[in-house]
Amino acid sequence: MNTDFFHGAIAHHDSNQGSQTTSIVWGDGDSNDKIKLDVPEAFDVHFMGKSSTAWYVWGWMMSATVVTIGD
Repeated sequence: MNTDFFHGAIAHHDSNQGSQTTSIVWGDGDSNDKIKLDVPEAFDVHFMGKSSTAWYVWGWMMSATVVTIGD
């Protein structure tokens, strides 16, 4: 749709790794309009409106499957 955009990042804690790895997944602010949390085990994700078409996003998620922010 490319009408609502996310600015910010979500920290992903990978529960499928023996050493518990963490990665940061960013929304680029101009084309990313979908966030997908696959099989979440726990999460705390926040949204705050920036305008009628843009949102700030921040938080964390734990899962064996990485969160995606994309088109």
